[in-house]
Order: sequence, then structure tokens, then C-alpha cells
Amino acid sequence: DILKAEFDRSFKLINSKTYPVSGGELNPANVDSEIEAFAQLGVSRGLDSKEAHYLANLYGSNAPKVFALAHSLEQAPGLSLADTLSLHYAMRNELLLAQLTSFFVVPTICSLCVIAWIASLSQFWMKWDDSMTGQKKKKQLTVLMSKQLSLTTI
Repeated sequence: DILKAEFDRSFKLINSKTYPVSGGELNPANVDSEIEAFAQLGVSRGLDSKEAHYLANLYGSNAPKVFALAHSLEQAPGLSLADTLSLHYAMRNELLLAQLTSFFVVPTICSLCVIAWIASLSQFWMKWDDSMTGQKKKKQLTVLMSKQLSLTTI
């Protein structure tokens, strides 16, 4: 009712218990053990335990796809292996239309919760020099914050 009144938008209610979520193909009775198995796969691909657990929790059942990139990528200078894998996975598999600009505004955990991490990755990925960094970061953070605010007010 609020969305209709304030934004003239209507949405059909869904049962979120049955709505498929990317990375959510986990057995509800064994989530912890499945995440642990994914994390161990990450460790076997060269990540330390903390990074592997972080990515396993972040990507869920998509974690093996993220970890598989470790065979074909080298850790990027200035980034951790986890950040390198996460960035390449997002660029290759999350249907981004324009490099990191889209990555930043997609309402994912990364864009809503890890703004500083995103800002540092953008400088690396976009190969900004010092003169561009300040301008781009300011614009990027403005877009991120507006997206975050618009999502939290709905």
C-alpha cells in the first residue's frame, strides 16, 4: 500500500521461502556444513581460512564458481586473493553492463555494506591516476549512497 500511495507502484506478494536466490541452493538442514565444505574448497585453492569462509558465506552455493577462478587468475597487485576472485566473478558472472560502475549500484551485499572496499577496487580496476581518483570516488560514493538511501526508504 505504501509503494502504491507514494510511488504509484504495485507489486505481487511472493512467498520468500520458495523464492530462488542466487547462491542460495543450500540444504536448509546442513547450511553450516555446506558453507564449511565450500570454505575448505577455497582453502584448497590458495585462500587463507578467513578469506575462504568470508567468500563461502558471501556467495553460498556460488562459492565454487568463485574459487574456480583461482586456477586462471593471479592475485592482483594491491588486492587480496579473495578480493581479486570476488571482483573477477562479479565482472564475469553478475551480468554487469559497464565495468565497476554497475557493480557499485547493484543492490548486493558488496554495494550496500562494503563501500570502502568497493572504492578501493574501483581505483585498481579502472586504473585511475591520482587526479581522477578524487573526482571518481566522490561521484561513485554519491551514487552508492543515493542507491542505498533509496533502498532503505522503500
